[in-house]
Amino acid sequence: MRVLVIILAIFLITSCDDGKIKVSVKNDAENKADTDEISDTDEEKNDDTVDSVCGNYIVEFGEKCDGGVKNCEEIDAELYIDSNAGCKDDCSGWDTITCVENPYECGNEVVEGNEECDGNAELCTQIDPDKFSGGLAKCLDNCTGFDTVTCYLIEVPDTDAGDTGNTGDTGDTGDTGNTGNTGDTGNTGDTGNTGNTGNTGNTGNTGNTGNTGNTGNTGNTGNTGNTGNTGNTGNTGNTGNTGNTGNTGDTCGSVEFDGTSGFVEVVHNSVLDLSGSWTIEAWVKQYDNQEQSPILRKGSVTTEPAYYLYGDYFYYSYDETPHGGYYYDSSTNEYVSTVTVPSINEWYHVALVRSSSQLKIFYNGVLEETVTTTNVPMNNTENLFFGTRQSSTPSFFDGLIDEVRISYFERYGSDFTPEKRFSADYSTIGLWHFEETSGTTAYNEVGSGLDGTLKGGASWKSECVDTYAVPDPEFVDTVGSSEATSVTSSSMKGNIYSVTTAKTITEIETYFNFSGSDTAYIDIYEAETLDGVYSNKATYSVAVTAGYQSFYSTGIIDFDLEVGKYYYIGTRWSGNSTTYYFSSSTSSGFTTSFGEWERGYNCYDYSGIKPDDIDYDSYSVGGIAYYQRITTKNP
Repeated sequence: MRVLVIILAIFLITSCDDGKIKVSVKNDAENKADTDEISDTDEEKNDDTVDSVCGNYIVEFGEKCDGGVKNCEEIDAELYIDSNAGCKDDCSGWDTITCVENPYECGNEVVEGNEECDGNAELCTQIDPDKFSGGLAKCLDNCTGFDTVTCYLIEVPDTDAGDTGNTGDTGDTGDTGNTGNTGDTGNTGDTGNTGNTGNTGNTGNTGNTGNTGNTGNTGNTGNTGNTGNTGNTGNTGNTGNTGNTGNTGDTCGSVEFDGTSGFVEVVHNSVLDLSGSWTIEAWVKQYDNQEQSPILRKGSVTTEPAYYLYGDYFYYSYDETPHGGYYYDSSTNEYVSTVTVPSINEWYHVALVRSSSQLKIFYNGVLEETVTTTNVPMNNTENLFFGTRQSSTPSFFDGLIDEVRISYFERYGSDFTPEKRFSADYSTIGLWHFEETSGTTAYNEVGSGLDGTLKGGASWKSECVDTYAVPDPEFVDTVGSSEATSVTSSSMKGNIYSVTTAKTITEIETYFNFSGSDTAYIDIYEAETLDGVYSNKATYSVAVTAGYQSFYSTGIIDFDLEVGKYYYIGTRWSGNSTTYYFSSSTSSGFTTSFGEWERGYNCYDYSGIKPDDIDYDSYSVGGIAYYQRITTKNP
């Protein structure tokens, strides 16, 4: 047995060599022993280095997918609107050839297909009223939603009143003392000390009742136990901050600008970058018009304004009526002006409105000018100013400004009745009521970080719009030009117009150069159809001056144009040779405030007697437009 143990020990020692195990393998080819070494310390192979196998339906290292399909909108919601994409054969990604592409255009200001928005903005409270307290969110560049970085999160006040202190433990009742031996009555025991009263808290723990003292031998009364400490009162929680109280709307207020140094400044915010459709409006009251009267302007000394709105300004010999516009590059701008001249010390409302293709201006709710434009404002990072033109030569408004509102859509398309106090809605970027009465902060009702600061000679005024006059604007349409001339005598020349909007003609002017001092006549004829018979409806005499090239006028008249009818307006004279003026470039036509210019019309054999009727086919219908100016107003 001892020999066997020794042999086993020798075998174990000789079989171990530096932690390696020798394994003898029979090699059939060479008929000799091969030796493979297997290290006890070999590390396990890293799973990350295992070669991926495309086609095993397991997404492994380096693969984007492995079999299966994916919804195309999940791959790219901007490019695709429907269908599914299968994994490519090499597992490198999804094969989107089966995806339905998005046919809609992000950036055309029309929400289409799967777009959440397109160029517009949304009140943050409309997006999530439980999450946001204010602000305005603009549409993301890819039209997939709104950028809420400009939204204000609702602050939840800390209403925790603090934990109520624990009620103290009731003290243990002391043990009743042993009754003494019968005999002489022992001394009466000392009364125990009364326990210390604990600190009073909200409701602290009630202290433990002290043990009742043992009754002494021979009748001695034990000491009364100490009263337990009353528990500490818990800390009362902090009360949340009370929110600012909004204006009730009962206060009538505005800002008064001194005309020399006063203005309100609003720090730039990206929500003020206007594009697409928008509206800028305000109520103003001018104390004078002898200086530039800036109402609103987004720009400073170093750049042209992104957009602007001015009041009335009498400049040397002409009146620059209220106007507004915007710059679309460093030196070029689009603008419109009112026809109406406001009265000093009277409130008026002015609104600048841009749609996708037009820029309009309204005075007291009446549309006064429209221009066609596809250019968009050249946005900048300058601050927004009320009541001043901050430039190298600054100017200041003299009077009152109230109810300034900027909206992210075309708020007015036709005549309307302006509200005296505006309200905010889903499209409002900024709304300043100017009703604070004290301090220097003009709060933006929308709460989108656009509070203004009164500076210089700007102060609160307890006055706002009470009454205003609705204007009866006049529209002046010019047809033809003086680019071409001709000379004739005893003739009648003019233009035929179709009427699509009812108007009242208040003046007709025609451009001539008469060779003699005589009397000319301006006639108005009416027909049911373009090529019908025209009947005379009105005749106005015009005194002429020989050799004087000018517009000759009917003076103030009152003639109603009816929708759906056609009118020939011509000037006739007899005798003297007269130079008349016209435009031969009529391919684009002429649009008027009441309809369309149809064509020029020449009664070339006029003999000096006014015809009661004119047959369209009896005279020359020309492709030229005779030079006329027609003033109308709303009926």
